[in-house]
Amino acid sequence: MTPDAEDAGVRRWFERQVANRVIRPVALTLLRIVFKVRIEGSVPREGCVIAGHHSSYFDGPLLGLVDRRVQPIYNRRFLESRSFGWFFRAVGGIPTRSDTLPRACEVIRAGGVVWIATAGFTPGEIQKRPRRGAARIVQETGAPLVPMIVRGLEGIVHIGDIRPRHFRRLVRIVLGQPLTFPEGATVAEITDAWLASIAGLREAFPAPPRF
Repeated sequence: MTPDAEDAGVRRWFERQVANRVIRPVALTLLRIVFKVRIEGSVPREGCVIAGHHSSYFDGPLLGLVDRRVQPIYNRRFLESRSFGWFFRAVGGIPTRSDTLPRACEVIRAGGVVWIATAGFTPGEIQKRPRRGAARIVQETGAPLVPMIVRGLEGIVHIGDIRPRHFRRLVRIVLGQPLTFPEGATVAEITDAWLASIAGLREAFPAPPRF
C-alpha cells in the first residue's frame, strides 16, 4: 500500500468514527425533536433487510431510532450533496452504485441491518412492480426480510418541506413479521410474499388524513 493510499484509508476510518460517534447521534436527536415517533414491531437480532416503499427522505434516517444498526441505501447523489450530504452520511447511508449489493450483503453478514426502498414516492411509482434490490440481497445472504410502512410523513418529502405545523407530528414506523425463505427462492417469490405482507400492514394501519 502506498503512503497516499494508507493516508486516505486512515482519513476514511476517522471520518466514519466521527460520523458514528458524534454526527449520527446528533442527527437522530434532531429527528426525535422534530417528530414524535411511535414504533410498532421490532427488528430481528440477526442481520436482516428492512424494505418498504419510499414515503419521504426521512424514512431511512428515522429507522436509526428503531435500531442503531440500520444503514439506509440511498441514491448516491444525496450522499454527495453539498447541502445535505453530511446528514445522509451521518446516518450510515450506503450509496447506490456498482458495489451496493456486495456492500449491503457484507453489512448483513456482519450482523447489521440494511434498509432499502422498493419504490419511490413519485406519484404513481408506488403502484409499479417493486425494484429487485431487496429480494436480491435476501437471495445472496439468506437474511430475513422485514416489511415496513411509515405513516405520518405524507407531504413531508424532504427537509425543505418541513413547516412549523409539522413539528411534533406523530410518525408511526410499522415493522411486520420477518419473512424467511428457503434456499433457491426466486426474486418473484420473495417479492410476492413481501407485497402480501405490506398490503396487510396498510390495511391494519391506514394513512392519517393529510394536513
